[in-house]
Amino acid sequence: MKKLKLLLIAIIITSFTSFTSCSEDELKCDSSLVKRTVKELFEEEMLKEIENLKNIRGIDEDYLKHFYTENIELELIRTRAVNEKLKSCDCSASIVLKLKSEVENYILEEAEKNKLKFTRNQIKKLLNQKVDVDYQAQETSEGEIIVETLMPDEIGDLLSTSYSFENYYKENVFILEKGKEYSFGYGTEDCSYEIIFKINKNEKVEGTHNQNCVGNNGAGLRKFTGKFKNGKIIGEIKDAESFELNFNDKIMEYTLTKSIMQNGKEINYSKESRSKMTIEYELIE
Repeated sequence: MKKLKLLLIAIIITSFTSFTSCSEDELKCDSSLVKRTVKELFEEEMLKEIENLKNIRGIDEDYLKHFYTENIELELIRTRAVNEKLKSCDCSASIVLKLKSEVENYILEEAEKNKLKFTRNQIKKLLNQKVDVDYQAQETSEGEIIVETLMPDEIGDLLSTSYSFENYYKENVFILEKGKEYSFGYGTEDCSYEIIFKINKNEKVEGTHNQNCVGNNGAGLRKFTGKFKNGKIIGEIKDAESFELNFNDKIMEYTLTKSIMQNGKEINYSKESRSKMTIEYELIE
């Protein structure tokens, strides 16, 4: 393991006047600044081996950044020692995986179906791995903060688990991407339906719901808004209805949850009475 050091410029910590204790907002072991810096140090060190990671595991710079910013967290953070003379705080923590719940659940379900080389219990152990790490935050005489740490070799195991599980999920599950426009269509002899939408960066959804039926009896083209969360869309057509859109591979299930009548009366449907419609997908380029 190599010793790493990163100097953060003083402008980040202008509120510091003198060292009092490791409870100072920017210097304490669990401050967002210190935790982020520890992860940045690990990422910086692994980037030195990026060519090997690409050739052996298929991991590139973008995935490495994604891993360190989104897929691991420092937990069980402890202050081990305070040195007032050196103005330093010695810290310990455990690094854990934090994959999205839909990825974890899918991997566990696949293991239950014996589709993976690991059993469900083995998958759980991989997901619950903890890597112990020590680090130090120190204030210099100029009021700057230096963070030092040693990178545990076991971080590589977390990276491998993260990449393997997320890659398997992406290869086998239809994933909606932000910024792309999607179209789902369905038709019978009497009516045709088309739902077009786009997910914005803030997870808000904007789209249209078009129903055309024989004799112009359909509802026609209507706009809807919604929120994308946990792999599904909760949508609403103003003054008309509320619905859920669930996705399974390239099939969308449209579930009506509430109707609003012309007189303003609302009808909320129980899970047992909700009408559902299965609609196929076609990506709009």
